[in-house]
Amino acid sequence: MTTSQIVVVMVSVIIGAILKSTSGIGMPFVTIPAISYVATIEEAVVVGALPNLALNLALVWAQRSHWS
Repeated sequence: MTTSQIVVVMVSVIIGAILKSTSGIGMPFVTIPAISYVATIEEAVVVGALPNLALNLALVWAQRSHWS
């Protein structure tokens, strides 16, 4: 990926993470279309899914005390 593509990915992930942290949904709705402007849709899905998975795992870990 070029530098401009990496910047687009980082900005879209940051905006998507802010949206997800405030509303609980929305990260893939922002990241996938934004990344698909600079990469193929297949790459956009993979690159968008990885930070979403990381954020979901962090949320699960932070809320583990509510499981029982």
